[in-house]
Amino acid sequence: MDKPEISVVIVTYNRRKDLEAALESCAAQIGVALEVVVVDNGSTDGTAEWLTSWRKLPTILYRAPRNLGASIGRNIGIRLSRGALIAFMDSDAVALDRDLLLQLKENLLKHPDVAATAPAIYEDAERQRIWFLAGYANKAGYHDIERSRREHENCEYISTCFSLWKREVLYSLRGFDPAYPYVFEDLDLCIRARDRGWRFLVLPHLGVHHRLSTEGRVRPYDTYAHRLYTERVMNRFYVLRLGLRGFLRRWRWWLSPEGREYRRIAYIDFTPTLFQRLELFWWIPLKSLLLYPFWKLQTHLHQWRL
Repeated sequence: MDKPEISVVIVTYNRRKDLEAALESCAAQIGVALEVVVVDNGSTDGTAEWLTSWRKLPTILYRAPRNLGASIGRNIGIRLSRGALIAFMDSDAVALDRDLLLQLKENLLKHPDVAATAPAIYEDAERQRIWFLAGYANKAGYHDIERSRREHENCEYISTCFSLWKREVLYSLRGFDPAYPYVFEDLDLCIRARDRGWRFLVLPHLGVHHRLSTEGRVRPYDTYAHRLYTERVMNRFYVLRLGLRGFLRRWRWWLSPEGREYRRIAYIDFTPTLFQRLELFWWIPLKSLLLYPFWKLQTHLHQWRL
């Protein structure tokens, strides 16, 4: 089998119908030699069985015994891949342009200092509602939702919902940190890349549909369990990134009127109870401060490898 130019790494769990649409959009790509690496995180909906009969692209299937999370799953996919360039694609994403990977590849190879390229990501196939264009943080280090939907120049991070990376960059960064099973794993990767002088390039004329509201599937984004998990990993990330003083400044902003307004926007689909507010915005940050020495030591000792 000829060596592919691009390996598309997809981690999936019980999303067979979404995965079918994602793979069909990969098979429709023109101008590039592709392989697909699917890491099935223990699906019970027949995903692996269906995939063994799919023949439209060279495909590598890794069947995990359980749900390992996105970070470990993607690291496995990187190790199994053969392409000089590696595309990360969510299993509920669909490429909207047939030359999407071709244009991402050409622009990535054109710039020696660019680690990865990415398209605009939409909530709909008609490209009317931007879900994510390019990542920026506000002054407290939080994701600036509105700016990240309208700007793309000199962005701070991109999304692994769909992006194309140079293999050597991923290996130099040791891949994804397993401490972030999902959520913040791409932000952490991008910040480590920027710390080493790499930058990102977004091509807004290209599009991907992120099928967040697929009928028949519960959206975990709106549940308290998801919010709880997000706050935990977010606080871990920022206390390690900013240190104690920086984290305290960020926490103070989070409790200010400006921070409360941001929280209202970020939590627009979820209204926490009083107890939930106390847990999300007081107990978790306080616990993160107490755990900071342990997490710092853990990060120093745990040097994961691809």
